[in-house]
Amino acid sequence: MRELYNNKNIKIKKIVINKSNFYFIDNDFLSFNKHFHKKIIKPIKIKNSNFFYINRQNEVATISPIKELKYFIDFQNQEKEMNLKGKLFDIDYNFNWKKNYNKPNFIESTINFRNPNISILNQINKNDEKDILNGRSKIQFLDNKLNLTYSINNNLFKFETEKKSKISIKTDLFGNIELDPFYFNVNLILKKFDIKSIIQNIFSYLYSIDMSVHKNLNGNLFIKVKNENKKLFQNLNFDFLFEEGKIDVARSSVNLKKIGKIKFSNFEYSEKIDKLYLKSNAELLISDQKQFYRRFQIPKENRTDLKKIYFDIEINVDDGTFYLFNFVINSKQNKNTSTQKFYDQEIKNFQQLTKIVRDTFKNN
Repeated sequence: MRELYNNKNIKIKKIVINKSNFYFIDNDFLSFNKHFHKKIIKPIKIKNSNFFYINRQNEVATISPIKELKYFIDFQNQEKEMNLKGKLFDIDYNFNWKKNYNKPNFIESTINFRNPNISILNQINKNDEKDILNGRSKIQFLDNKLNLTYSINNNLFKFETEKKSKISIKTDLFGNIELDPFYFNVNLILKKFDIKSIIQNIFSYLYSIDMSVHKNLNGNLFIKVKNENKKLFQNLNFDFLFEEGKIDVARSSVNLKKIGKIKFSNFEYSEKIDKLYLKSNAELLISDQKQFYRRFQIPKENRTDLKKIYFDIEINVDDGTFYLFNFVINSKQNKNTSTQKFYDQEIKNFQQLTKIVRDTFKNN
């Protein structure tokens, strides 16, 4: 074996690794970063393996199963490339990284996720003196496109919608991500989107994953859907808290034009006749009762000093129709307040909703 080891005539053409585990800490990523930029390599191939990231507390923070990884240099095009297929937080993805030696400080990469379908193109300019990465991303999701600018400095990743981008008029995205420990705070504002379509897409997906994700995916995602041209519903706000593998949407709400805000709680799914339903408790906080009475055409003799309305709502996620029932005016504990159930009536438009609210106050 010694003679084989010392044989200077041995030439390695490529390295293939199968069914192995790789453990990484922060210093490893710094070493890899230098390797990507400065080292000349033979082709490396990794198959059916696992990448483990170990945090500063010496705990496994992230596991990424790797189906296939190829790392090589294309001498003809003077490019170093890495192609990877794997999973991250139980989501399938393809990642491609490329560096052209004619532009040593410029890096381009793409990552494509499946379920949900998200495509990201990254272009990075590296500043060796300040150890800061500045870049641009082109993101496509939910049939929407937007451009981002971002920076990576030490443990913090910051990003925002590119101000001069013409294609990002409908969407604004900004926030930051702490890398160790991993925690994100992301804000997404959707303009000129159909609220019904957004609800169907979001809650169908949450149901498919059982309102749970990888336990190490922690953070807050706030989504605001602006709906300025509608008669009643103005802004729909989803506040998703990701904590220890569970997704909490209890802080979600919707703004009613000049009337107040509806806050939702206790979301529950159910299936009926092969259709998916979402039920929630709701609380309407009245900011202007005159506007409320005017909007819903409530006669003066049926009015009261209005502060809150409690009710339940159930939405057919498949077609967007919804049901309102169990109305209580002002106080949950007010036993003298009548409650009404409208479960047998589908609400598809503002006229139907107006009639139900008007009848509730008439019978109160």
